[in-house]
Amino acid sequence: MLDRAAGVEDKLLPNKLEMLHSHGAKYAEPLDPDPFDLTVLEVTLRNVEVRKGYRIYVKKDAPRVIDPPRIKK
Repeated sequence: MLDRAAGVEDKLLPNKLEMLHSHGAKYAEPLDPDPFDLTVLEVTLRNVEVRKGYRIYVKKDAPRVIDPPRIKK
């Protein structure tokens, strides 16, 4: 799951990117993953998919925009 999250690293918000790096360091050695850590990674990946329909630029937009503009199709 860390590999999947690392694949979308450029789309992560700063706090999620920090969390991903923290989990990468924590699980550098093979360990049984903590169920909470797995849930956090699943939610992070889901949120990247949810944001696809919105115009969100993770590098320059302010975090926690409640009603971001939609991408016109």
